[in-house]
Amino acid sequence: MKTFFSTQHPSRTVKTETEELLFFSGTSYLGMAVNTDFQALIHEGISIYGTNYGSSRTSNLRLKVFEEMENYLCAWTGAAASLTMSSGFLAGQLVAQWIRELGAQGYQILYAPHTHPAVFSGLENPNDHHRFEDWVQSIKNATSTSKNSLVLVCNAVDSLNGKVHDFQWLTAINEWASSQNKQVILIADDSHGIGIVGERGSGIFSQIPDLPFVNKVVVASMGKALGMSAGLVLGNKEIIQTLQKSIFYSGASPALPAYLYAFLKSQSIYQRQLEKLKTNIAFFIGQTADLQLFDFTPAYPVFRTSKNSLYEKLLENNILISSFPYPKPNSELITRVVLSSLHTQADLAYLVSKLM
Repeated sequence: MKTFFSTQHPSRTVKTETEELLFFSGTSYLGMAVNTDFQALIHEGISIYGTNYGSSRTSNLRLKVFEEMENYLCAWTGAAASLTMSSGFLAGQLVAQWIRELGAQGYQILYAPHTHPAVFSGLENPNDHHRFEDWVQSIKNATSTSKNSLVLVCNAVDSLNGKVHDFQWLTAINEWASSQNKQVILIADDSHGIGIVGERGSGIFSQIPDLPFVNKVVVASMGKALGMSAGLVLGNKEIIQTLQKSIFYSGASPALPAYLYAFLKSQSIYQRQLEKLKTNIAFFIGQTADLQLFDFTPAYPVFRTSKNSLYEKLLENNILISSFPYPKPNSELITRVVLSSLHTQADLAYLVSKLM
C-alpha cells in the first residue's frame, strides 16, 4: 500500500507531494489542531507561561494553572480527582507502573484485546480473544474460580471498529467481588473518546457505573479530539494521590502550561466543534444507511467497512481514507472512514456519491 507524505497538518484535505485529497482519516476528530481560534489562545498562553515549563509538579514553586486544569477536569468528567501529564503515553506508563505494583500485591491482571501499549505493564496475560465481548465473557467465567482481586485493563472505545464500549457488565463483576470480599480495579483508556463521547464530550468516566467493589480509573491522551499535547488520569482521590507519589509523576516535566491555559479558555470552541461533528455524523449515517457498508456506533465518527477495496476506489476519486494492517504487518486490513468537524456537507455528499 502506498505511503503518502505531506509537509503540513491535514485538515479537511491533505496536500501530498503531487495532489490534494479529501481527508477522511486521522484522529483530529474536532479539528482543534488546525483551529485558528485555539491556536491564538495557545500563543496567548505562551506569552504568559513561556514555551516550556520543565520543573517538577512537586516543586516548592507551583503554577496555579495545573490545579485549575485538574479541578476543571473533575467538574467536567465527574471524577473525584485527576492529574495531568505531558503526554497520554506517559500518563499510561504512570498507570502501568502502578499496575505492576498491584500485580506484586497479588492482583490478577487481565488485559482486553487491542488495549493500547501505553498501559502495558509487562504483566500482560496472553489471550486469544479478538472481540471485546469475548474478553468480558472470559472474565465472568474466570470469577467462578478466581481467588484474587482483579485489575481489568481495556480501551473505552474501539476506534478501529468504531465501537464505544458499554460497561454495564461490571454489575455482575461487582456482585462477585462483593460475595468474595475482593476488589476490582477497572482501567479504561479513553484516548479516542474524551472530547466526543458522553455529555458535552466529557468521555467515558461518568458512563462507567459507580459500584462499591469496583474502582474505575480512566487514562487518556488529550492529543486526539482535544488537539493538545497532554495526558490525563481520572479516579478517586486515594488512587490519584498514590499515582502522584510515583517517580514517574515527580520526575517528569509536566504538561505545557500554555496548552492548559488554552484548553480552559476554549470550552465554547470545543462545544461548537462537537456540534459540527455531531451534525456531520448524523448526515453521513442518514445518507449511507441503505448501503449497509459500515459498522459503527451512532454519534461516533469512525465507520469500519469489511469492503477493503473501497480504499482504492475512493483514492481514484481523490479521497483518502484509513486502511492499514493491524496489529501486525501481516494482519488483516482495517479500513475505515473517519469524519471530523472540519468536513463540509459538500465534502460528505461527494464522499457518499463515490460509495454508490
